[in-house]
Amino acid sequence: MCDFNFNDYDETIHGHRFAAWAASREVKILGGAQKVGEIIKNARDCLEDNGWENLSEFDDNQFGAWFNQMREYIIEEFNDITPQKADTLIDKYAFERLSEPDRHRFACRAAFKAANVYGGIPGFDIPMAREIIEAAKLNEDVANAGNNLPNTYRNFNEWHRKKRQYVILYYQSHVEDNGDFTHGRAAKLINVYLKTWFSEMGERVRRVVHPPVDKTLLEYVRYKLILDGIEGCPMKDHPEVQCLLEGGTQPWKNLNSIKYQEIIDAFFYLTQGHDLWKIEKYWPGHQ
Repeated sequence: MCDFNFNDYDETIHGHRFAAWAASREVKILGGAQKVGEIIKNARDCLEDNGWENLSEFDDNQFGAWFNQMREYIIEEFNDITPQKADTLIDKYAFERLSEPDRHRFACRAAFKAANVYGGIPGFDIPMAREIIEAAKLNEDVANAGNNLPNTYRNFNEWHRKKRQYVILYYQSHVEDNGDFTHGRAAKLINVYLKTWFSEMGERVRRVVHPPVDKTLLEYVRYKLILDGIEGCPMKDHPEVQCLLEGGTQPWKNLNSIKYQEIIDAFFYLTQGHDLWKIEKYWPGHQ
């Protein structure tokens, strides 16, 4: 019987994996996110064993000392990394300490890089991504611990659908020779932006925020369903779960509004209607 067990996946692990991914996008290092995540985790574990915990609660002096020790560890482990790159890597990993304006800039950059995978969107760059995000008022919606966001699944889905439509229309009306900015790409822009603020949101909001949908997440969830034996599993007859099992599932960047929502509904069903972000346990990330 299919068993999606999320008991061993918590917010600390979730936050670390995203931070390692975001850091790896800034610094080109052989081994990518997997190598970055592995070394940063080892460095943090080493420091925490010596009493350096609760990064977000450090004062400036404590953070400075933590930063210097992290730099030494990373330079030693990567061998050929420059101090400048090590500093950039740590800055991006430790984004939870950024001021609100800096966090916003970082979130816009991360959202652009995620939505622009495979490229090919005319006129879409980091400044345009930030312009779209601000025009859609995503930065205002995440203010005040995310309390401006809907905190029920149905209401959040409707909010998300309207935001996707706004993002697409704004792009089309502001880029003369525009390309095919789909609901899949609009969703990725929104979801990664929100994910950057995840730790700041209230618990009820965090439960319904959509996870970024990409090829690897879809493939690994589908693999989990098949591996656990879909035959005889009650989940196999659920229509949204069926869409994950279909071999011809569309690439995330081509998803229309209906197909995108089917995938989110499947994730909602598999996570048993709560803590939607936990489906990312099956995103390989830096593992």
